[in-house]
Amino acid sequence: MNPSDRSFKTFNTGNSGLLSKFVGSMSKDAAGNVYLGTSAGLAIFNPDTDSISTLNVTIGHNLTPADLNINQVFVDSRGLVWIATGNGLVVYYPHNGKIYEPNPDSSASQRFN
Repeated sequence: MNPSDRSFKTFNTGNSGLLSKFVGSMSKDAAGNVYLGTSAGLAIFNPDTDSISTLNVTIGHNLTPADLNINQVFVDSRGLVWIATGNGLVVYYPHNGKIYEPNPDSSASQRFN
């Protein structure tokens, strides 16, 4: 909602970078960006530009289409974006644009992109 005139704007797959009309989860970071977990991947709403961008992830490197179907998204206190999919958990680091698979048995994680 635009607080100045109390109007609403509708985002859909035809007028924005929204990947899917199904948004199953949302989480907001400290800067006000809203991460949208969709059935086709992660989208990011930037309130400053009033736009939605897409986190581009290529299938491969152990990723499958099920990894793009996001069940839950959560931004933690460090600004890391945790993404739960049908195939498990990955974490997105906005500061470097990379997605990692947490490895509880090691200090290292596998990088996907």
